[in-house]
Amino acid sequence: MMEPDLLVAVLGFVALIFLFIRYGRSILSGTGSSVTYVAQRKDFRPMVQVENPFVLACKGTEDPGGVTLELWSECPCQVWFYWGLSYAALATWPRLGWPRLREAAQAGSLWEPPQDCIRQEPPISLDSCQRHVWHGESPTLPAREPRVSLGVLFVRLSEAEPMEVVALVGAVELVAGGPRLLAQHVKLAGGQSWPLRTLFTPAGASCMVCQVEPASLALLPCRHAGLCVACFSRVQTCPVCRARILSCFHVDPRALDSTEPPLHEEQS
Repeated sequence: MMEPDLLVAVLGFVALIFLFIRYGRSILSGTGSSVTYVAQRKDFRPMVQVENPFVLACKGTEDPGGVTLELWSECPCQVWFYWGLSYAALATWPRLGWPRLREAAQAGSLWEPPQDCIRQEPPISLDSCQRHVWHGESPTLPAREPRVSLGVLFVRLSEAEPMEVVALVGAVELVAGGPRLLAQHVKLAGGQSWPLRTLFTPAGASCMVCQVEPASLALLPCRHAGLCVACFSRVQTCPVCRARILSCFHVDPRALDSTEPPLHEEQS
């Protein structure tokens, strides 16, 4: 019969061999882990370019209770202003179809005081490629109610294709440093609603990695635009923020090289 000490030694030797077979490669390579890292597959996400015909920008003002807005449109439209627009009213925006939205806005019954807003200003009309500066004085707004200081609604007057933008709603907040544009959402004629988001681009239109090819891809989810197709296949993380790249979509390199500031960046 095998001695207890010898039996313990044999079992320990067998266990050592098992551990070496199981983890030997990791130990020899210095990783110390049995986890195998696999490069995540990155996909190109097809995108359809949608032109936004409406521009809303806040202008600097010394009046603490006033708001000066710069408005511009590429198509005939009406612009509506809602002081103290409730978040509950804004929450109905994604569910509104284009015919219902246009009819209600033109009738002045889309968001009505006092349930949806504190006060509604008379709308203004814009022709194609017309720029307009609008100034308004804020009424007394309830401090404890969930409302945005001013809601601005652009509504297209002409018919449109399903993938064309037909309306835009912007939320303007009055703060100590002046009015600030908090968010903007556009609606397509097909009924879809999307938030407007900015592409974060480097200075110039060259790829941030090779510095030779034009930057033609915007990365998701970080939205940094600055890689060419060849370098996209070689990197796993964004060169700017180091976030893991999940997908991307094509952008026009000429748009990244534009030196003319857009209207919405001219605010103070």
